[in-house]
Amino acid sequence: MANRQVLCAWCALTCCEPDPGLEARLRGTYGPEGWQAADYQQAGARFLAGRWDALLTDRMGLGKTAEALLALPAGAPVVVVCPSQVKSVWQREFSVWRAEYTVHLLTGRTSWFAPGRGEAVILNYAILPPARGSCLGCGHEATEHSARACRGGCPCEGFRGRLAKPYDAREALGLLRDTVLIADEAHKAKSLRAVRTKRLRYLRQGCARGWALTASPIMNHPRELWALYRVFGLSRAGFPGGAREFNALSSFYDDLRRPDPQAAALFREGRSRVELGRSAEDVGLQLPELRFETRAVEITAESRAEIERALSLALAKKKAAAELKAGDLLPADLEARVEALALTSHTDEDVKALLNSVLESSKWADVQDELSTIRKALALAKIPAALEFAREAGEAGEALVVFSSHVAPVEALAGLEGWASLRHQAKRATTIEAFQAGELAGVAGTIRGSSEGITLHRARLLLLVDLDWTPEANTQALKRIHRIGQRRGALVTTLVADHLVDRFVVHKIRRKQSMIEALTEATESATLKIKETHA
Repeated sequence: MANRQVLCAWCALTCCEPDPGLEARLRGTYGPEGWQAADYQQAGARFLAGRWDALLTDRMGLGKTAEALLALPAGAPVVVVCPSQVKSVWQREFSVWRAEYTVHLLTGRTSWFAPGRGEAVILNYAILPPARGSCLGCGHEATEHSARACRGGCPCEGFRGRLAKPYDAREALGLLRDTVLIADEAHKAKSLRAVRTKRLRYLRQGCARGWALTASPIMNHPRELWALYRVFGLSRAGFPGGAREFNALSSFYDDLRRPDPQAAALFREGRSRVELGRSAEDVGLQLPELRFETRAVEITAESRAEIERALSLALAKKKAAAELKAGDLLPADLEARVEALALTSHTDEDVKALLNSVLESSKWADVQDELSTIRKALALAKIPAALEFAREAGEAGEALVVFSSHVAPVEALAGLEGWASLRHQAKRATTIEAFQAGELAGVAGTIRGSSEGITLHRARLLLLVDLDWTPEANTQALKRIHRIGQRRGALVTTLVADHLVDRFVVHKIRRKQSMIEALTEATESATLKIKETHA
């Protein structure tokens, strides 16, 4: 770290000297087509190359992968962590932008090895190498998994999943001193308690540089950013007051009805110190118009009755749990109390309060089964409408992309003639290629499993059968068609069942999404000021 320079007060802990060969790489041509980096991609590569740690949050389709690869110092070992479905995309991008690298795809939990000079390893989050340290009980080697026993054979009751003395990450993982870590779709590490986040943080400690790439830094709540900042050492640079300042500024989001504009502005300012985030319009790219519409769907009496039963049971569980917590109910009487409350009627306000507690606070563990039943019933009720929409698109000669949070509509549509499913990872690349070439009338996939790292801009129509309850996941899905290369206006249609639950959820998700979009604006301005100061 001898060459670390204090270039400005904001990035004293994150800035470094760029690689001397950076400018030559930015002016080069790549691939058989002779591709060149656009001006905004060159700016993004300079942003990464001048930092030990950075967060690149350009919107989808702007080429964050190319920017990261161009920013890599010549010959530096590289570890790329990404979702499993985009590992082949990274391998292909290496062959275009950094063909001199030898790339290794890791596929198993025990396949980890450290890259050497001029090498890159690509692995998914599920097979990140475990953090290692010494056991509290006996001093032998232990990992975060060995909460009950270690290699020394002792019970290790004091271990409790923590490392008493973590080993040096670089030495334990066999990493070279100048290794660069690139975490794609870095929002996967949104919880500091998650095993994948702990492993990613340990891996970052062993690398010289760490760059996080994501178009969705806030999936559901601003506080999810804190995990990324902690993993990549950006917390103090962005928010000098630490977690207390971050939480105070992000707390305005908790009340969507009375947002605090001043807190929102300060929150965006703090983010802009350590992030570079741009939209297509910011970099001078004009995408075609994106329009939205909803279609009301009538549901059967049978589906409505099933939903009402599940709602009654969920509300009963919530009320009984509150009584138990207040001391008004004995544990032995809990089950009988739930059965009695489930027979009572409920109001629309009761349902809204339940959904608010789930959507705003994620308090749904005790009613997960009932909510799953409700969501499944709503998804199944929409299948006839989805099939009719697909028929209309086919008659109009339009290609169609369908996404659903639930699996059932995906399977129903994939069974149509000339259609295919995006759920099967082994066939996904072939399916996308066939769709883009015009060999398929439509494709269908789940929002969580099929909406990352793929391009489907042959279609201008996208149907959302049922929304994911995480707002940004839906945005990722619609960006599969509304991205660079789309030459026609895109239309996103959402099916909304004629039931309070579906109407209320759609309303809340759209409102949360508008708040998130407001938060992600203007993360470029302060970064450009830093760049001017450095110059």
